[in-house]
Amino acid sequence: MARHRLCEKGMLYVTLTALVLTVLVSLLIPSLSWADILQVQEYAITLKPSWETMPRVGNDGISNLVVFTKSDVLPDGSLDKGDIWYQRLTTEGALLGAPVQVTSGTQDSQLNDVSGDYIVYTAYDSTSSLTGRIMLYQISTGILHGIGNALVMMEPRISGNKVVWREGGSNSSQVMLYDLGWLGTQREADILAGPIPPTFEIEIGDRFVVWSELSNAQFDLVAYDLAKGLRINVTAAPSTNEREASTSGPWITWQAQDKGIPATRILARNMDTGEERTVVDNGTGNFRPSINGDLISYESNLLGQLDIYIYRISTGETFQVTTDPADQYLNDVFGNLVAYVDARNGNADIYVSKLTFVVNQPPVANAGADQTVKHAILVTLDGSASSDPDANYPLTYAWQITSEPAGSSAILNNPNLVNPSFTPDVPGDYYIQLIVTDALGLPSSPDEVIVSTTNTAPVADAGPNTFLIISLNSVVQLDGSKSYDDDGDDITYMWTMIIRPAGSLATLSDPTLANPTFVADVHGDYIISLVVTDEFGAVSQPDMITISFFNLKPIANAGGNQAVSVGSTVTLDGSGSSDANNDPLTYQWSIVIKPAGSTATLSSRTSVQASFTADKAGDYIISLVVNDGFVNSDPNNVTVAATSSPSQAIPPLTQAITTINSLSPDVFKNPNMVNALTNKINIVLKLIDQGFYSDALDKLQNDILQKTDGCATVGAPDKNDWIKDCATQAEVYPLIIEAIRLLGG
Repeated sequence: MARHRLCEKGMLYVTLTALVLTVLVSLLIPSLSWADILQVQEYAITLKPSWETMPRVGNDGISNLVVFTKSDVLPDGSLDKGDIWYQRLTTEGALLGAPVQVTSGTQDSQLNDVSGDYIVYTAYDSTSSLTGRIMLYQISTGILHGIGNALVMMEPRISGNKVVWREGGSNSSQVMLYDLGWLGTQREADILAGPIPPTFEIEIGDRFVVWSELSNAQFDLVAYDLAKGLRINVTAAPSTNEREASTSGPWITWQAQDKGIPATRILARNMDTGEERTVVDNGTGNFRPSINGDLISYESNLLGQLDIYIYRISTGETFQVTTDPADQYLNDVFGNLVAYVDARNGNADIYVSKLTFVVNQPPVANAGADQTVKHAILVTLDGSASSDPDANYPLTYAWQITSEPAGSSAILNNPNLVNPSFTPDVPGDYYIQLIVTDALGLPSSPDEVIVSTTNTAPVADAGPNTFLIISLNSVVQLDGSKSYDDDGDDITYMWTMIIRPAGSLATLSDPTLANPTFVADVHGDYIISLVVTDEFGAVSQPDMITISFFNLKPIANAGGNQAVSVGSTVTLDGSGSSDANNDPLTYQWSIVIKPAGSTATLSSRTSVQASFTADKAGDYIISLVVNDGFVNSDPNNVTVAATSSPSQAIPPLTQAITTINSLSPDVFKNPNMVNALTNKINIVLKLIDQGFYSDALDKLQNDILQKTDGCATVGAPDKNDWIKDCATQAEVYPLIIEAIRLLGG
């Protein structure tokens, strides 16, 4: 009797980074379906230079675990004895803690299985490959029990509280059972109460014990109903070998091979209903089915190497679990985990994959936007916006012209391209449908695009509804360039001046241009219409634009502050007044304040220039208001300081005011500082005229001087200076210094 020992090698304890595989459909397996997607999270259980075999998956109530047999490689390349190990797993299938060694010593331990808190295996005598005993290891306590009395015992299998194995030689066998309630005794039960033909590949589930029986050079499948105590002949085909059975609930699955044919297939039968399924029959090798609940795992060399596949009983779907070009074999499925031996690393390692089924959502076809095109012009369709919520790419495309004008013979150049093209040969509407199919074969709902050769009228755009101008005789440029035609046709322009103000002679420079001009020569509203026409004569609706004047209030400028001697004639100048609309201005001067007893009057109140005689010492405040024919400006005031004092400090201060008034406002930090500075000097003049020399000196030294002395004291304008450059300071600063000296500073 040969031991079930394979030439395998592997490495332990190294975690492989999780790899998610979305499995593709193979046309060679007709039962592969696009209804669901299988996502696979794969983990390496062993990755060391030893041999691992017989992976079996279970759950002891604490965690999932995988039990396996490990054999070291000897220096001559042969294998040492086997030992039993187990590795705990997370619910995901990843390693949980370190692996645990169950056996050690001189005995050769093989052919392990696991269920709940117990591991079973065959412990062979070190002197004979035919002498072995069934051992039962309790995971929670670490206690080891020997069960059964025979010396030739192998293939132990456990499910729930029952252990089965086979005893005997090459001519006859017995199928033995042990109940965990018998622990501590030497009891065992012969299921069939006597020898039977040689048995192989025994398995146990929660309902049945199954095995292959060799009789007359043919393997047939036999089951034993644990509840009824009955033997059942599952198969008896005269020219077919049925082997490698597995069972769970009412289902039994097995590997079948017709004599003389190398191909093998996987079958399954529901023992309650009698329903029989062909799990896979693809003309190649399919081996070792393992069943648990709704899932059957098996190995197939469909792609030139052994890969693991999953068949889901409830839906009849088949999914590929492994895709590595090396072999994966000796699989075992439990819950949503499948374990197997893997040869991808040049030796035999144990891998576990977590299986997750997700519903495959259909892709979404997007045939692109409807198009309006010219007759007999090539049209390109665009399905590139089609998508798939499950990212099962690449998509395949199927376009079809579903409706076309009478007499059309238009065809798509390649209906399977993402962007096929066609030429609409007859005017009218063309309806084109797109269906996309994902990489798993699931089609989308159709999407439709309409290609029309009907001409549409263009759209005129004359610009903003209202356009404001402020200057009389401004040249106004119109802009119709945003007019458009949905068909992409060329368009022509026609502008018309609908309304213009009374007295205006305005005309358009060229009404057929996209952007003609005209001169707004009179105040008022100009209303202009634009119509555009496409090359096929379709005319747009008119679009109107109104050009209106926007009158801005004029700005009065009465000139700069002045300082004069009593009796002097003061000349005022309003020519600096302005109007943004370039309207002509009229002037209105008035003396707002004058010294007590003064009889000063203006020479003219309405001229651009006016004058008066400063007949008394003191301040004269004169106001100017200008009018543009529509509205008055805000008043602008100028201060004239008249002095009668003979002080020698007055001339340099008067000169300082004149100098400051002549400067550009740009040389000041703020243009308003011009009048502010001359007002400060006028205050000093008034103090001098009233004899308050000390106060005048203090204001010059501690106020006015600090606004002009940065360049003289530190070589550059400082933060207190009102004048921003040294050249200009040099015009004002010496006059202030001179006045300070003359006042005794």
